[in-house]
Amino acid sequence: KGMKEQMLNVLEKTYENPVLRKSTVPLFMSNPGIGKTNITEDFVREFIESKGNKMVTMVLPNLMPNEAVGGVYPNQITRVWEFYDSEKLTCLNDGDVLFLDEVFNGTLKQTLDSMLNVLGQRRLGSGKPMADVMIVAASNPQGLINLTPQIKERFIKYDLKFSKEEYQEYLGLKYGMP
Repeated sequence: KGMKEQMLNVLEKTYENPVLRKSTVPLFMSNPGIGKTNITEDFVREFIESKGNKMVTMVLPNLMPNEAVGGVYPNQITRVWEFYDSEKLTCLNDGDVLFLDEVFNGTLKQTLDSMLNVLGQRRLGSGKPMADVMIVAASNPQGLINLTPQIKERFIKYDLKFSKEEYQEYLGLKYGMP
């Protein structure tokens, strides 16, 4: 099987199984600099758009915990602390995909820890249930941050093996390269 076929098979099995969709995160890993993000994002987007749904991307190393899940802010009128959920999470609808890029590379431990309820129980930072979404991630195997067991057990790792022919075909279709 080719890499695309393998990825689409993983996505389909995870997406169609309600237990897997709500409790696991397919994690596609490969070495840096070979187009993992572009390829993974393209294949996931193609997959989810074929279902009539959308994909939202979060590049975790670029986010602080409050940007990833939301935060608590004082309401100046009521003088009560209020929780605001991340717009990227609240805009998701049933059947959509949340794509987490570079999930373990350069991500602050606090940001990843703040995602525990999102990853484990599919709950927003406020505790409200999320839409019924599938979460998919991509990362490099090098430079992994120290993971808590609670975070680590959420991911099912798949090593992407690129064949030269398949990669050249992808580049040709995407960018018109020979």
